[in-house]
Amino acid sequence: MKKFIFYLAPFISLFSKAYTEEQVHFPVGKDINLMGYVSKPNGKKKFPVLIMQMGHGPGTTDSKTRSYNPFAETARAIAGQGFLVLRFDKRGTGYNSENGSYADGKFSDYVSDLKAAIRAMQLRKDVDPNEIYLLGHSLGGPVVSIVANEISEVKGIILSASPGRNYDEFNYEQMVYFYKWGQDLSEEALEKELKNIKRANHLIGQPEIFCKEFPSDCEQKNNTYYLYGQNKDFWAEIVKLDPLKELTLLKCQVFAIHGTSDWVISSDNDGGPIAELMSKNKKFSNKFLNGLDHFLLKTNSKETSFQTFKSGLKGEDVKIHPELIPEITTTLKTWLNK
Repeated sequence: MKKFIFYLAPFISLFSKAYTEEQVHFPVGKDINLMGYVSKPNGKKKFPVLIMQMGHGPGTTDSKTRSYNPFAETARAIAGQGFLVLRFDKRGTGYNSENGSYADGKFSDYVSDLKAAIRAMQLRKDVDPNEIYLLGHSLGGPVVSIVANEISEVKGIILSASPGRNYDEFNYEQMVYFYKWGQDLSEEALEKELKNIKRANHLIGQPEIFCKEFPSDCEQKNNTYYLYGQNKDFWAEIVKLDPLKELTLLKCQVFAIHGTSDWVISSDNDGGPIAELMSKNKKFSNKFLNGLDHFLLKTNSKETSFQTFKSGLKGEDVKIHPELIPEITTTLKTWLNK
């Protein structure tokens, strides 16, 4: 049985000359220092800072082997609008491939690493330590929600394609599309695969039973279970995650954006519950962006998005949705002026 959680973390394709860029390092744990890039506006003053949090998966914010690097493009574009922007890869991925282990990482590591990134930015002489903004893509959405609830200097968070349901629900919907459009299966075979997905999702927090029933998706080494290539502790945390609960606790500004072409995190089934829950919160706003998909492309349907993903996000049409960066920058500037 194949398994995917598509928490890629892409972003926007506008470039500005009004910035410089530098490599930074910051400690996140015992003998672990993560690397990232700061895109900084030109000028000598203290800038508000935006920190980008990637979602689940080994995806990286930059890659020399692909032309589509939306996180990097977005950081540079927003820096040109007056914000210092930090982007960094997770432990064991990208520039941090030698720092920590992706397979051994936990969801709580995402949280603690983002806190460390905030501390590192607050110590910079060119950052206003009281003007901290966070952007979380996909599973990065719950991460920034949790961090904003714990660090009062966070003035606002942007949730991009953030889940509004628990893991079991949104992952099952992902896999329905994956098998429907990605596999040439009979109706009987499709039904069997989806039944297996339901069972696996039910057992993901019980590694011993999971590994007995799905041995091809499980590995045991150093007395630890790895399910779908990731430590059992990660899954134990994920099944307990309640994205909506974290949102109800927020006191900062919140902007949620979901796309109608997103087959990974649904604008209806994830974005809808978030909008409904937060509708009475005066600090909340949201946008359902027509044609936006999970990879921040503009596509005419969920199926088109899936086929573009399947082809490796390649081609002349692989460009960031043109309305996304104006939505983000307008929101940030509005918050800054309040």
